[in-house]
Amino acid sequence: MYDDKYLSEIERRKVEWEKNTLNKLLEKTPERKKEFVTTSSVPIKRIYLPIDMKEFKQRKEYGYFLDVAPESFDLPGVVKVMGSAKTIFVNAVMGLTPHFFEGSEKLDRTIDSNRDAQKFYGGGDTLQEFKNLSPGLYLAARDMARFGYLYMENGYLNQQIVPSEWVEFSVQNYRDYTEPWEEMEDVGYGFQWWTGRFDEYPIYFASGFGGQWILNVPDLNMIIVATMNAFTENNWQQMASLIPIIYNNILPAVIE
Repeated sequence: MYDDKYLSEIERRKVEWEKNTLNKLLEKTPERKKEFVTTSSVPIKRIYLPIDMKEFKQRKEYGYFLDVAPESFDLPGVVKVMGSAKTIFVNAVMGLTPHFFEGSEKLDRTIDSNRDAQKFYGGGDTLQEFKNLSPGLYLAARDMARFGYLYMENGYLNQQIVPSEWVEFSVQNYRDYTEPWEEMEDVGYGFQWWTGRFDEYPIYFASGFGGQWILNVPDLNMIIVATMNAFTENNWQQMASLIPIIYNNILPAVIE
């Protein structure tokens, strides 16, 4: 954990910077927007300070933060999880920033200390990195449907593969979004699953890189799979085009 003296000095310098530099600059060139947010509608602060893992609270939103105290990786719970993991998946670590890089270095050393784990590293987009490293790696639509069916059956396919409790927790909404996605309402996010609603029908779906979708409609016992090659800058527009097709064509065909 960073000591109180160190954190107090950071806070003092932050206030000094806002007073002597930032405010004068904003008088000449105001911000383009009153508030900036991420693509997940999380407000973006102007600057972030270091944080310790002990400060994390369940269900509290943090957005982005600058660095994690390196001593956090010595906590018994962290050591146990990182040391016993069989697969470690690292995506977009924002490290090596001036003056605040110790946490990222300690994270890297902690991961390296687990010699038995299979490790996957990505850059700005981990799945794009997978695509570059393994260009022949694809998932067939039928296999995607099997994955959707696994969750539709509460993790059971001939045997319990995924704990039913995990399935139940993962398809619940833990974050609300303010606007509908086309005809999809009550959009939210669970554990790697998006959630939402088409009229009175709750749904949960996996929206994968490039436009790969697995969408489950439990009340209709229906699984919808879509694949596309939307790897361009406007990929969201291409993926969003699926929503009216599902709402206006597929759902009515099943309901009627």
